[in-house]
Amino acid sequence: MTYQFAAALVRSLGGRLREVRLDRVIEGAYAATVEVEGPHGVALVDARCSDALNLAVLMDARIFAAPDVLADCTGRQEGDSAEAGVLQRALTAGPMTISPVEG
Repeated sequence: MTYQFAAALVRSLGGRLREVRLDRVIEGAYAATVEVEGPHGVALVDARCSDALNLAVLMDARIFAAPDVLADCTGRQEGDSAEAGVLQRALTAGPMTISPVEG
C-alpha cells in the first residue's frame, strides 16, 4: 500500500514519474535515481531499487539500468551460491499476483 500512496501523492501534486535509473551499486546494494516532473520542474530523488521499481510499475515509467549494475547482477547469478540460486529462480518464475488477506 505504501507504493500506491506514493504514486497517488505524486499525482495529486501535479507530478509524474518520468523514469527510474538503476544507476549504482553501494556496498553491495543497488541504488536508483527517480526522475520526477512537477509544476516546478524536474527533480532527482535517490531511492532503493526496490522502491523505485515498484513506483515505476505503478506509474508506468521507463526503467533504465546502468551497465555496471547489469554486470553486477549477472555476476551474482553465476555459480552455486545461495544468492545465485535465489536470483536464478526469481528470473525464471512466472508472474505473481498479490491479493489482500481476507479474514
